[in-house]
Amino acid sequence: MIKLYPDRTLPAFLRIVSDLITIAWTVAWAALGWLIYETVLGLEVIADGITNTGTTFNAWIASFRNAIPSEIPLLTPFLRDIADALRKYSGDSLVSAGHNIHNAIIQLAIVLALLVDVEPLYWHRYTSVALVTPRGVVYASPDKVLAYRSALEFIDQKKNEGASIMSVPEDISLYFLAGIECPTRIYQFGPGVLAPGKMTNQEIASIEQAGVRYLIWSNRTFPEYGVPVFGTDFDQVLGQYFRSHYRPVKAIGKDRGWNAVIWERSPASSDR
Repeated sequence: MIKLYPDRTLPAFLRIVSDLITIAWTVAWAALGWLIYETVLGLEVIADGITNTGTTFNAWIASFRNAIPSEIPLLTPFLRDIADALRKYSGDSLVSAGHNIHNAIIQLAIVLALLVDVEPLYWHRYTSVALVTPRGVVYASPDKVLAYRSALEFIDQKKNEGASIMSVPEDISLYFLAGIECPTRIYQFGPGVLAPGKMTNQEIASIEQAGVRYLIWSNRTFPEYGVPVFGTDFDQVLGQYFRSHYRPVKAIGKDRGWNAVIWERSPASSDR
């Protein structure tokens, strides 16, 4: 069964607060959309006024037409033609214009309300930038996009040299975006994924067999599990193996936000 919130109190509280803020944000935008809809609909009185004016003109013209004497040669048809022309170019035109404006106001109210209500869905366009890759476009914070772009450029350069690259503990999107495969069967190292003992030894043997030359070791942590740091709080044996067989050669990203360190296989370990 999927849990909506972590078991630990503090992570669960933070997640609930985040969800409540999201709900309040959505409701606020929906209320703003309804307010704009009602405000624009208030312009209907203008359209109704034009329609009523045209209706009044038509009533006056109808009274004038009914008052025209009948059976008077030339004069009767002439006055009726004038009445019809007045109705066509004044009363009917105003009524038609009023109806058109009325419909346009309703459509404008609906469109503006919908645009406002869907704005939160596109808010990331103003706070995020695009990471363009052959696999598609991803939107993220500017710092993360810059760091990810550096990581992907490094992977692209090294894969063309035939080097095997591994991402730890959990940034598996790097494999997809870079168009490479994880060199071992286990492609992410969250708490509880790698069992101590035999499974850990098999994973280390797979890394040796695949000849993994580079690690991209990110700052991804897992506070929701109570063991936040990979290689220190959990999977200590694998972490010690990495530290003893690889050396850090390059930092990617800023201290704040997503970052990673590139580790290269130590020459002494490669000769073993």
